[in-house]
This record gives sequence, structure tokens and C-alpha cells, in this order.
Amino acid sequence: MGQSYFSGHRSAWTGTDEQLAHLIMPMYFIKNVVVNSEDITLAKNGWDLLLSGNLPAYIESRSNASDDARDVLPWFSKILYDRLFDVNPISRSLFKDDNKVQVRVISAIIAYALSQLKNPQKFRITMARIGTSHMKMGVTPMQFGIIGDVLFWSLSFAMRALWTAELRFAWVKIFSSMLNHIMPAAVGKEREMMRKNKRDENGRLMLGSYHGVFESLSGHSRRASQGRRVGSVSRDSVTPVVVQSEFSGV
Repeated sequence: MGQSYFSGHRSAWTGTDEQLAHLIMPMYFIKNVVVNSEDITLAKNGWDLLLSGNLPAYIESRSNASDDARDVLPWFSKILYDRLFDVNPISRSLFKDDNKVQVRVISAIIAYALSQLKNPQKFRITMARIGTSHMKMGVTPMQFGIIGDVLFWSLSFAMRALWTAELRFAWVKIFSSMLNHIMPAAVGKEREMMRKNKRDENGRLMLGSYHGVFESLSGHSRRASQGRRVGSVSRDSVTPVVVQSEFSGV
């Protein structure tokens, strides 16, 4: 029998933030991922190509001469956030700033992540800060996983035939590495914010927004504790098949 993190109460959690974060990772997430220099180069070249505006979908949109199509970053940002609001409508309420602000935010996060991947300590600290700061703004840990799916779909839409399986896999590995630090930090921050008033009759921390998740997972805690995906394939099998997801569409 594997260790169970469910301690006699369906909504009590006695494991670590990292263990909880692992249970709610998205389907494309790769556990123990190693991002190499080739992955970084592929992703950087793809991002630079997007910033240059030399993409089929963007060039086509220029003919319409709409405001959103004049500059490539606002154009890409609109694609990304429209997709996000389609697959996760509740997230619309989190974005109170105008599109120009969101353009700068998404561009800065991606550019910084790509530049810091070779500096593990800075990368870890920065990604953890992103997790905690966005948690304070109301972003749930699971929504970080959704944004990865949305990013892959948006890049695919923008790049079309230039979005290859190798390029997608590089981005999946990079975003998995980001989530590896973002998600535990976000989970920890949410639990910290709940501690004063969210304990069960035995004084154990309640899961709050994870209650529904653990309703469905409670019967699978032994398999989860052994490091396997609940009701899915092993996260230890790092293959292109494992990282397919329902929203990516590619």
C-alpha cells in the first residue's frame, strides 16, 4: 500500500504544497523535465519570429488594417486572451486592465522565462514570485495550467505550418519547467491565505477551492502517491503523446 495523503477527512490535506501542485497539473505537464539548450534555442527563435511579424496569419491580418493587426504583440495578445476567455470564461473577470497592459505582461513573462532558463536559481525565484503575485490577484493554481494550453494553441494559430512537433515539444518542456515552480508557490500562497479561518474539526487545514478536486480524487490517492497521473498515463513517460491536451488542437 502506498502512502495516502488523505487523513480521514475528504477535504483535509496533510501533504506538501509540491505534492498537491503535482496532483492538479495539466495533462501536458512533464514531471522531472529537463530543458536543454536546443529547446531554449527553438523556443527563442520561434518567439523572435513572432515578434518580427513575419508570420503567415499576421501578414494575412494586416490586409484588414484593423487596430489590433497593426502591431504584432497586440494582435497576438488578442488571439491569446480571446482563446483564454473561450476555454475559461471565469478568467475574464481577472483582467481589468486594457489590452496594452496585458500585452506587456505576457511579453515580459515569456521573454524573462526564456532568458533565465540557464540560470536555475533566478528562474526558480522569479517563477515562484509569479505564482504568489498572481494568486493575490485571484488567479487559481489550476488556471496557470490552462494558460499553457492557451499559449500553445495561440502560437499554433499564429505560426501555422511553422509550428512543428519539435517546436511544440520545446514549449511544453519550458512551460512545464515554469509550472514546476509557479504551481507550488501559488498553492502555498492560497493555503497561507486560508489558514486563519479554514480548518476542520481536528484543526487540519481545509482545501478550500480544491474541495471539488479531492472529491473526485479521493478514491485514487494511492495511485497518486505512487507518482502516476490519476486516471491517465504516467507523467514519467516523456513522449509527444503524453503532452497532448484537449485545448491545444494541434
